[in-house]
Order: sequence, then C-alpha cells, then structure tokens
Amino acid sequence: MSILIIAEKPSAMKKIAFSLAEKSLIKKSYRGVPYYTFLKNGKFHVVVSCLGHLYGLSPKKKGLFYPIFETEWVPIYVMNKKMRIAKKFSEAIRFLSRKVNEIIIATDFDIEGAVIGWNALRFLCNRNNAKRMKFSTLTKQELNKAYINASNELDFGQINAGLTRHYLDWIWGINISRALTIAIRKFTNDKKVLSIGRVQGPTLKIVYDREKEIENFKPKTFWKIQLILEKNGQQIVAEYEKERIDTLEEAKKIREKILSEKNAIVDSYTETLKKLNPPPPFNTTDLQSEAYSAFKIKPEETLKIAESLYIKGFISYPRSSSQKIKNVNFIQILRSLKNNFLYAGYVNDIFSLEKIIPKEGKKDDPAHPAITPTNEVPEINQLSKKEFMIYDLIVRRFLSCLHEPAIRKNKKAVFRVSGYRFIASSIKTVKENWVRIYRRFLSLEESDIPEFRKGESVRIVDVKLVKGKTQPPKRYTKASLVKEMERRELGTKGTRANIVKTLFDRGYLVGEKIKITDLGKTVIKVMSKYVPLIISEELTRKFEEEMNLIMEGRKSRKEVEKEARKTLEKILGELKKNQESIGKELANSLKTTKPKKKRGRRSKR
Repeated sequence: MSILIIAEKPSAMKKIAFSLAEKSLIKKSYRGVPYYTFLKNGKFHVVVSCLGHLYGLSPKKKGLFYPIFETEWVPIYVMNKKMRIAKKFSEAIRFLSRKVNEIIIATDFDIEGAVIGWNALRFLCNRNNAKRMKFSTLTKQELNKAYINASNELDFGQINAGLTRHYLDWIWGINISRALTIAIRKFTNDKKVLSIGRVQGPTLKIVYDREKEIENFKPKTFWKIQLILEKNGQQIVAEYEKERIDTLEEAKKIREKILSEKNAIVDSYTETLKKLNPPPPFNTTDLQSEAYSAFKIKPEETLKIAESLYIKGFISYPRSSSQKIKNVNFIQILRSLKNNFLYAGYVNDIFSLEKIIPKEGKKDDPAHPAITPTNEVPEINQLSKKEFMIYDLIVRRFLSCLHEPAIRKNKKAVFRVSGYRFIASSIKTVKENWVRIYRRFLSLEESDIPEFRKGESVRIVDVKLVKGKTQPPKRYTKASLVKEMERRELGTKGTRANIVKTLFDRGYLVGEKIKITDLGKTVIKVMSKYVPLIISEELTRKFEEEMNLIMEGRKSRKEVEKEARKTLEKILGELKKNQESIGKELANSLKTTKPKKKRGRRSKR
C-alpha cells in the first residue's frame, strides 16, 4: 500500500513530511524536483509539492476580439515562459502518482488551495477524487490530526466555488480589457492595455466618491469656549456644553458674561468605573489594518509576512475571516508561550485568573479560526525584523483576548456660571489587565481631574475662545481601503490587498494617502456614463453571494456561470455601442497618466 500526499508549496511539503514521518525520512528528487518518502502505519508515503497554481485559464481561440467565453485550463509554464520550473514540478507529480494506490490532497484549506489540488489531481494524476487533509496550522500535532481525520473525498462545493471564481474573474478581465484596448487604439499610438476587473471597478469607485466628497467639501468656521479653572494649584479645562458656536459674536458675548464672574459652581460631580474589553483575535483584514497603523507595513506585505510565519509553523492560517478561536487549544499555546521570556509574565497573569474566557468577535469563517500563534514558538533569531513585528503583534492580540477587561475610571464635573454649563472630564486606567499586554499598539487617553463636591465654588482663571474649521473626509490608506472593501463585502480576505495594489500598478491610484489619478477619474466617469454595471457594488456582491451558495451546494456552478455570461454580454454590448466615445475619452486621459508596467500574469479581478 502506497500513498501520495500533494502539498501546495515546497515549504509546506517539508513541514508535512517532517511532521508525519514516524522514523526515517528520506529526501529524494525527480529530475531536480524534491520530494520525501517515509513509512507511517506500515504504509509507504510520498510527499510532493505543487508550486502554487500549476494551471491557469486561457482562451481557446487566440486574437484580439471579444466577447470570448470559451476557456481551457492550460499548464502555467505554457502561458508564462518564465515559469518553466513549473513543468518539472508537474512532471514529478505525474510520475509519482502512477505508483501509488491512494492520494491525499494537502493544499491550503481554502478555495484557492482546493483549485490547486483539484487541477493537480485531474490533469496530472488522472483521477477524479482523493482524500483531503484539512488544517489551520502547519504544526506537527495538527498535521497528524488532519492526516488521521482526512475526509474520504474532496470538498467539491469548495472546488466548484473556486473554479467559478476563476472563470468569472477571467472572463471579466479579458473581455473588458479587450473592449477598452480596442476602443482606445483608434485614438492613440500607445500600445498599452487598459482594463478594470470585476472587483477593481467598484473599489476604484469608492476612492472616486471619496475624492468628490473632498473636492466638494466647503469648510465652515466655528468657535469653542473653554473655561479655565484652578483647584489646589491644578488647572482644569472645562468645555462649553454646546460643542460648536457658529458666530464669533455669540462666542464673545458668552465670554464677556463669564468674565464678569470670579467663580464657577459645581453643578454635579460623578465617578464611574467602566470595563474596556480587549479587541477580538485577528482576522486577515484586522491584522492588515493594525500592522499598517502600528508599523506602516502595507496590507499586501503584511499578508506575505504572515504567510511566511504560517509556513514556518508559528501562526495559524493567515487568510481567515474569523474573529473566533473555537476549537483552538489556547491552553496548550499559552504553555508554549510561557517558555518565551517576552510573554512569560503575561501568560502567568492569565493563568492566575479564576477562569480563562476568550473575548471573541462576531465574524466567523467555516474553514479556519482567527489568526493565532501556535504551540511552536520561534526563537527571536529565527525571524527577520518584520516577521518578529507581525508575530509579536499577533501574539499580543491573542494574549489580550484571553485576559480580563481593563478597568477605567471616568470622572465628570459639570460647572455652572452665569447660566451657562461647562463640562470637565477625565479617564484613567486603574487596572490594566489586557492593556498591559497591548499598550504599545493603543492610543488610550489618560487624564485625571481633581475630585469635586456639588455646590463647591471653583476659581475662574480664564475664558478662551478657540477657533476651528470643519474638516473634509479623510483620504483612504491602503489599509483603510481594504477594511472598507471588507465592510462592503467586495473581494475576499485573501485578494483585497492585491486588488488595491493592482489599481496602483495600473496608474489609477497614487499616494500613501490615496488619490485617484486623472486616468482613474476618467475610467470611472466613462464607466458611469456608458456601462455603470462594470462599477456596480451590488452586482459584484451578488456574485460573491452566489459563489457562497455554490460552496454550500445550494446553487450549481453551471447556473452561476451562465448568469455571469449573460450579464457580461449586456456590458460588452454597451461597450461596443459606445466604443468610439469611450475610446476618445480614455485616450485623452492616457496622455496625462502613464500606468506602471505590470509584471507577470494579468490580474483578472
């Protein structure tokens, strides 16, 4: 009896082999491609790897025309000559699969991993089913558990959802790209390809709308009144209860009345203790947002670093929508983290609690828990500087969600003078708990006003008028745009950062505080005018929902793809009908904005 295990990448293959082997592990190679063999339960095992996607979608007919809906899966090395190494990996899988009785797919347990494994199985192994290992960490313990509990067949709901996503993104990308390219080439000698993907369009529209808000914003001047008081040598700033006063005349009138008084009377004074709950454990978007806020690491780089930590076995799968740690053995992880001097004190604090209850968020993921550290704790010298930054962030978030809420004391004093009310308040952490672990990533206000008693007279030092102006909406950063995409259910946890990056690469967006270029504006204006469906959030969200229904087995792949083709035919019809106007407007904009050259394969999203 012999078994072939197919991993997604060589690094994952190595972790799987070393984790599952009972005794001796032998490293071999087939025409330069490494693989491992070992015995387990008296059976001979072979572990080999894909190289990510070994197949990609390609048109059956060549040429610059549209519409085109007929596709075929083609080896990646045929599509991209720079990927010749993929041919060797494909040949190794094909060769090794001939000599085994059973195959186990051990790619990442998500729709991309499902498609990678399925294509390897059907095209290289010539089989239509296999066992499936499902895991969220590449630790020895979980990989052995996943091996023992491997399902007897593949998750075809996940596979079909993945195949549908690839098909929709491909037909959207190639058809609209061809339509726009043909339209502009009549008016320019520039041979650049212009495109907008299925999720890119609505995302670009989000930035366009924010830009219009900023451009149309008209600031308004207002005044605030601050009452400066003094007690026992400490100055207290109390704000007028009406936050904004529209005219300087009114503000001056109030100030003059108050200046005629020497003291303010305490109308009320209260102290309250409030709990500050820890944030939930990270999902992908939250991690990307926090990493940008803390370290200015861009979302796509954060995901790349997190994937490296996952492959090394130090964190759980980083592409997750979940804010929950159900089925995670957090006690075991805590015991492992206790051996690291950076976290030992925090772990001891958590173990001293009467009961350890994880503080979770609402969001869930059927495939994976939230992103957490594993029980395989690295030495600091095993990580690069940025790997340590992301790892430390994940660990501290995880430890925080297992600790008790912080206790904060709120003080509030209301003063009355000349018939006007002013409020002074402060907030101070009196019991840190989880805040002690996570403080370096927090911006918590810490202040403290004196205690007062009702009816007390407090000396007035000064009355200040503070001029202010209303501010326009903030520009998005890459991290906040990714978070907005999640809020609007555009794209997936694993693709959002790359979608934003593609919009930059195409010359539609620029800047750390994101601005839309003239070309990006023109694309949105032209699409809004002639083919608004291309930038429709509702349409994009609808297809995302339908792919979820495919995964759940409630809708067929054939049905969704047929509907998508019908919708795209309508879009392409409008593009063709207005081809000349679209081409002219886009060509004029191309003269002022030069998109960056895109390396490698074209993104279809």
